[in-house]
Amino acid sequence: MFARSAVVAALMCACSAAYAGPADYVFVPGVTYGEREIVYPKYRSLIEAINAAKPDFTIHVGDFKSGTSVCSDDEFHHQFEFMSQFEAALIYTPGDNEWTDCHRKNNGPFEPLERLNLIREMFFAEPQSMGMRPIKLERQSEVQPNIR
Repeated sequence: MFARSAVVAALMCACSAAYAGPADYVFVPGVTYGEREIVYPKYRSLIEAINAAKPDFTIHVGDFKSGTSVCSDDEFHHQFEFMSQFEAALIYTPGDNEWTDCHRKNNGPFEPLERLNLIREMFFAEPQSMGMRPIKLERQSEVQPNIR
């Protein structure tokens, strides 16, 4: 799974770097599936490759952990640190693995809404992207406060 995701991300990175459109960007799929000793160094290398390509921004489409791995605070902190290493803005959209799958016994178990609240506190504390050069983002909760 990681190898295929890394190849897709690397191809997107290469295509993004060659495209001279209004904005160069990269999509990062869920890439940290597996044992930390194996996937973390590969993820660091992917981040370095994306940083070297100098996209205007990167979009992380979530699932920073597998649906069967532990939903621990420790894992969330590791992922926050990874996302902080992107030189350009990083826009993160949570996947289901980060919160809805956390009720499973082998994932903690954790209360899914508690995990979602932690994600909101950690990754969305400010109305801006992550990364070393964050950009301002609009939140639906701020522009449409009556919609829940």
